[in-house]
Amino acid sequence: MKRHYKQFGWFLLILLFALLIRILFIRSVIDRDWPFSVFYYGDSNHYHLYAMALLHGELYDQGIPFHPPFYAWFLSAIYKILGPPVSSGYPYKFWMAVISSITVAFTWLWWRKAIGEFWSWIGAALLCFHFGWLLFSATFANEVLYCLFLSATAGLLWLRGKTFSWRDAAVLGVLTGVAALTRGEHSSLWPFFLLYLWIRRDRTVSSRNHFARWGLAVAISLVVLIPTTVRNWLVLSAHNQKTSHLEPLSRFVPVTSYGPVNFALANSDSADGGFTPDLITQLDGDGGINMENAGHRKLYIHGYSIGIAWIKQNPDKAFQLFLRKFNRWLDGFRIGFGVSNFPGGLAGNRPPVDLFVPNNTFAKWPGVLLLAIGIFFSMKKEHRAYSICSLILLHRLILTELFFGYARGLVVMLPVIIPLMLLPLIIASSKWPVVKKAVGTVTIVAVILFTLQALEIVSGPPRNFQASGSSDNRGKIIQDDWVKIWPAKE
Repeated sequence: MKRHYKQFGWFLLILLFALLIRILFIRSVIDRDWPFSVFYYGDSNHYHLYAMALLHGELYDQGIPFHPPFYAWFLSAIYKILGPPVSSGYPYKFWMAVISSITVAFTWLWWRKAIGEFWSWIGAALLCFHFGWLLFSATFANEVLYCLFLSATAGLLWLRGKTFSWRDAAVLGVLTGVAALTRGEHSSLWPFFLLYLWIRRDRTVSSRNHFARWGLAVAISLVVLIPTTVRNWLVLSAHNQKTSHLEPLSRFVPVTSYGPVNFALANSDSADGGFTPDLITQLDGDGGINMENAGHRKLYIHGYSIGIAWIKQNPDKAFQLFLRKFNRWLDGFRIGFGVSNFPGGLAGNRPPVDLFVPNNTFAKWPGVLLLAIGIFFSMKKEHRAYSICSLILLHRLILTELFFGYARGLVVMLPVIIPLMLLPLIIASSKWPVVKKAVGTVTIVAVILFTLQALEIVSGPPRNFQASGSSDNRGKIIQDDWVKIWPAKE
């Protein structure tokens, strides 16, 4: 019992410390009252409008399931308690920061058993100060919830993979279902989960018993999706009746239906490796989907076949696009630590619907190399538990190559990336103890310096930034396009 109290005390301490850093970061920037960060706009406005529609009992996007609903439900619940944002978004960002801090502390908790106490502290320090995770806390982005669900799922599989019980199956099913309602692609992780469970299974237990438990987990995750599946069926049926002169939309949509159109956008002559709506705007539009437009509707329904046809007709371009997507994804390693994003700095670009990526590329390739070594070691029998991290990362890489290369797509994976990056150091320290001592010393110094820097910056006036990019007919920067960002001169 005493051990549990001590563990809870450390958990609470990490949570509060992570929250302190996030609050200092939010309050140190001029955008602290905005419902998004200057460094990450993403789908913040969509989720705000979605939450407001739920609050007023209205349909958002005419009820078409473009966005997964769980984060909008979460945001609307906060609006119901605090009231919708009027003059400041800070009170709502505070709760995003709380969720992010809980994720940091919870991830440390399962890392203690997975990678050892010492290395779990190193990982917790990295999560506390990672600039990308600070940005998740400073805007209305569903990543702030998804990071928690992803971490919980990975932790459950890592720690319980060998002794997977009926209760574990029920928990995994609920977790996977809720995570899928937050990020629709999470359901497609099941083949990777089942492969890991098969590799790690207890061979003294019959295969039939294993299959029954795994089947229960999958079944529960599907049950979680029944309400949204029914809701989408009814809404899309009504939509098809109103637009009977156009090709009907598929009514079976468990979570979202944006997969086909995104696939077409990501695999076309206008694709650049990241998000670009050019294929839509070429069909008469402002970058948004208009379901009354026959061309847009065709992309929405037949996007997969359109994208596959383009790949078959343009294999050389498709391969080049493959490399660009991979490179854009790896740009997540350019994002650094602390409130000033060390070592990358605060001058760079914010790609469409993505995180800010600094101009400085110093940290990218060392990070890539360390991760690659960790993945290699995770394939060895003595480090087989780490393979759940490699499999989840492989799933993310496949999605990246099928759709868009996002730096945020890598940053959101930190609960599984960090153990893989630490694995080479863990192995090296078992042979050379000086490695462990050096890592510990560097981490302590970095935590002190990053904390002092955050305290110093917040004591002055909020930091301001300049931005440039494409503008609309009112002269306002188009937030979903490329935006160049740099610190404003005092």
